[in-house]
Amino acid sequence: MIRLIMADDEPFILSGLEHLMDWKSLGIEIVGSYPDGKSALEGILTLEPDIALLDISMPGFSGLELLERIEADGLRTEVIFISGFQEFDYVRSALLHGALDYLVKPVVRSELLKSLSRAECFCENVGSEEKESRTPVYAPFFRDHKAPYVLVRSGVPESSASSLDRLRSFSFLERLRSKIEQSGHGFVFRNGDDDFILLSGMSRTSALIYMKECGDEIYRKNGVRICSVISEEFSSVVDMEAMIIKCREAYSCSYYASFFSTYEYLIPEKEAVAASVEVMKWREMLTAAILSLDEDRIDDCWSSFVTEVAGLRESRRDEVSFCFCNCLRLILDKLADTRLKISEPDLNVLMEKGRETGSYLELTNIFRQELSGIHRQLLEQAGQKKTKEYLVALEYIEAHYQEQIGLKQIADLVGMNTYYFSAYFKKNTGENFKDYLRKVRLEHAVSLMISTDKSVTEVAQAVGYPDVRTFSDVFQRVYDEKPSSYIRRVRGK
Repeated sequence: MIRLIMADDEPFILSGLEHLMDWKSLGIEIVGSYPDGKSALEGILTLEPDIALLDISMPGFSGLELLERIEADGLRTEVIFISGFQEFDYVRSALLHGALDYLVKPVVRSELLKSLSRAECFCENVGSEEKESRTPVYAPFFRDHKAPYVLVRSGVPESSASSLDRLRSFSFLERLRSKIEQSGHGFVFRNGDDDFILLSGMSRTSALIYMKECGDEIYRKNGVRICSVISEEFSSVVDMEAMIIKCREAYSCSYYASFFSTYEYLIPEKEAVAASVEVMKWREMLTAAILSLDEDRIDDCWSSFVTEVAGLRESRRDEVSFCFCNCLRLILDKLADTRLKISEPDLNVLMEKGRETGSYLELTNIFRQELSGIHRQLLEQAGQKKTKEYLVALEYIEAHYQEQIGLKQIADLVGMNTYYFSAYFKKNTGENFKDYLRKVRLEHAVSLMISTDKSVTEVAQAVGYPDVRTFSDVFQRVYDEKPSSYIRRVRGK
């Protein structure tokens, strides 16, 4: 057996290394595990291990000092350094002093295997893990625990590129391993470079709640979001390989984790057809909101649209990016109908940007900026349009207030989209179209009441109110007096 020691001043790192692989199947025995450089040196000198996994920065003695001592004493121990530091100077010093390799925390199983394969003592054992470990590491769990079973793929979302975040995730999983295995309801294991949690006697919904509680706890303590994918319930070890594949594939939804307030997902999430219908519905509503220039309405529709798109759980980012580009295309086509001159974004460039995003939140921010730019251009044009169209609208109202005119009728007259004309009109008058038309009609009504002998019914009809009751109600709301009372007062009757 190859003898190996490990040393690190962070207990969860040591625990993680011990559980990283089936050491015995590789022909390796861990003969010592140490929390500092001093005790590690004692272990090296007394046990003379074949391989030492050493943190490069520890209290007592650093990893480099231990390597120098190994060289000075002529020991055959080969050293692999592990550290959170990525600076080139550390790597260069380690390799110049004869280190076998240098790995960055958290250590990845495949990378550690490559490093071990370079050790002289390990050459005869490389590949033996596959030969000797035909029984899956999780198999004994099924013998001792009852169905239903639920598989969880858990870790830091792929959008978190920070090595510090990955290290915190590594810490979380080691603490979770201890918590779950002490409870007797679960088993934490690695398959390839992925972390999985096998839970027994727990429904899918209970597993979701349990993982959310664990995720919330690590977020409060470490500020790291954990994304967990929950499989359906199953009843046999025979189903495990299929569940591992499903969870691994569905973990692409971690792309969305930075967008949601909760970071746990069930598989499958939603019927694809129903989700697509909702996306199209909110795309149309968002387009109408942009044309209306109503900022609150735009925000509400945007929020619903991006949430529904996320509900599709598209694993390919080009498809998600295309969905947003398609929405922008629809908006731009509608704006073209209004005869407004908008500086259009390059959708091909946006498509590429979307494909390269590390998270769904990053993608939504890119497209939200484009929408804000369009909204800003529309507002500027609405504010500047004291032009022929604006004058034509006012003149038409003044000339035709006695008729049954509406917003669409005047918008068509000036060649504008109805939504846009409504916002444009309010921008220039300070009133919406309906209130402005009412004001014009009532001003003419008052003039008729003062200068003619017309009755209330005749006045109402003369200013465009075929229903005298509606006219009376509107007049009283504005002047706090019934039109009949007003006539008697001003005419002295």
